[in-house]
Amino acid sequence: FYGRTPLHLAVLSDQENYGYRVARLLLQGKADINVTDIQQRTPLVYACLLNRSKLVILFLQTKSIDWNIIDHEGYSILHHAASSSYTSILADIIHEMKSIGLSIDCKTELNYTPLI
Repeated sequence: FYGRTPLHLAVLSDQENYGYRVARLLLQGKADINVTDIQQRTPLVYACLLNRSKLVILFLQTKSIDWNIIDHEGYSILHHAASSSYTSILADIIHEMKSIGLSIDCKTELNYTPLI
């Protein structure tokens, strides 16, 4: 399963509502929201990439996102949200980052910003 946890698999479920219910139960059971798979991607990254807006909101509500996690390609959550083309998810990510005082001007080691 490429190092994916039940929380990753809930996000990757073909049935979004089922995945949401499973993720909510896992989080109530104290599942680690910041756990990464073999590609160093968190469940939130996959939720951004797959346009799982209900899951993105659920994860953001935990208020325990580690915004410093980068994946095997050097991309952050914000980079993935920006590259996904789902503007409402990107807006949610930006709003949350700004609300806790984080910069949205992050760069990868190759100086890629979320705009590139």
